[in-house]
Amino acid sequence: MGEVLDGAVTTVRRHWRTALGLSLGLAVVQQLVQALAGWWAYEHPGSLSDLLSLAIGLPLDLLLGVVAVGMLTLVVSKAVLGQGVTLREAWAAARPRMLALTGVTLLSGLIAAAPMFPGAITLVLGLVYDADPLLIGIGALLVLAGLPFTAWLGIRFSLAAPALVLERQGVTTSLRRSARLVRGAWWRLFGINLLTRVIITIAAGMISVPFSVIAVVISGGPSINASGDPFTSTMPPLGLLVMAIAGTIVSTLTFPLAAAVNVLLYIDQRIRREALDIELARAAGLPEPQVTGWSGQYPVPGA
Repeated sequence: MGEVLDGAVTTVRRHWRTALGLSLGLAVVQQLVQALAGWWAYEHPGSLSDLLSLAIGLPLDLLLGVVAVGMLTLVVSKAVLGQGVTLREAWAAARPRMLALTGVTLLSGLIAAAPMFPGAITLVLGLVYDADPLLIGIGALLVLAGLPFTAWLGIRFSLAAPALVLERQGVTTSLRRSARLVRGAWWRLFGINLLTRVIITIAAGMISVPFSVIAVVISGGPSINASGDPFTSTMPPLGLLVMAIAGTIVSTLTFPLAAAVNVLLYIDQRIRREALDIELARAAGLPEPQVTGWSGQYPVPGA
């Protein structure tokens, strides 16, 4: 676990121009659109405005996430061989796979979230119909009951994206490939992914909390828009700008780290199952390792 996390950080540090440059560009677009949507919702108060603002952000987040995963997968895979790659080269290699990568991202996400759909629908109905406590309680219980299955499916298909990009697999083939690589190592992958998310969440909080305080202060305190509805509260433009800056910094740093961990886990599983370290050593022009695993004599970030 420590070597995977160290390899991810080392990859980002050694290839920061490409990794951080890519994530910075995507984060700026993401936060700009979200800030504009929040500004529009502030100027046009109402629940419908908030829903439209959210609806605008979700497709954009998906699109930018797909681009980030596709290109950063290429960056990390080259870094494993001790090679660098420019943004132009990463885009040229990842562009033909973007449509398939979008498909595998959507399909794996829907499959993983499926166990929570009944609870989520019941919960929404409870909130819509005058906050019915019975429906809300049933919905919450169903969501909690589906959460373990969602976690299991999420890890099971977590390696589908790097398999699709690096092995040039199709959507369904990549999902099956991920399931085979994860088999027998679910708890290990779950633990590393969970620890990574915890680290990213803590780091994001350390960065965003001061900005949030500044945004509230310069906005004159918590703001409720002209509708008077606390559920549609938002910030004035200056507060949104401060939060957009915080979101840009957070996304710039967390996008590459999460992608690097995922790719290194994919490579690690292939080393353990398929002796990929021998192929990596050949590709890097090094002597073949005598022992497989992260401690072998093959070029990995942080070695």
